[in-house]
Amino acid sequence: MILHPRSIRNLILLGFSLVALPLVCALVYTAFYVEKLVVQSQETVLQAMRVTQSSNHLVDLITDMERNARQFQVLNDKSLLKLYAENHRDGQDILKNLQKLDDDESYKRLLNEFSERETAIFKTLSAPNNSAKTLQQAISGFKNLERVAENIHTASQNIIKVKLEQVENTAASAENVLVW
Repeated sequence: MILHPRSIRNLILLGFSLVALPLVCALVYTAFYVEKLVVQSQETVLQAMRVTQSSNHLVDLITDMERNARQFQVLNDKSLLKLYAENHRDGQDILKNLQKLDDDESYKRLLNEFSERETAIFKTLSAPNNSAKTLQQAISGFKNLERVAENIHTASQNIIKVKLEQVENTAASAENVLVW
């Protein structure tokens, strides 16, 4: 059924409605994209901040744990082992938080490798009546632990870069919709 306006005023209103309808639809669609972009960028920025802090804290913890382990080796003071145990728990908490970052298998393998290596050092230090040679071998494992932590830091930054690219793609898509 074709509408036949009965007056000039109705014809103008009908014409204006037909012209404005696509514009209103585009504005609603753009508002949706902008909202999505804002949420996605906020999440990415917060995640980047947490990951950077966590991976930096992990590197600092390795330094603290190595210092505690070396002091324990020299002084044989159990309070130093307790400090190491606290750092061990903190490290495990950081790893749990980092595992929430991404489902990438190679990233999870790095986190598991770090956890396994650090736990092995912790168990060796915690075992009673270790020889000096056994303690020295455990402490020498910190070099590999530092390497794995640096790999975790690099992998975390790469994951953040991918997420930032996703935000940029969403922004480009919103811009295209707005242009059309």
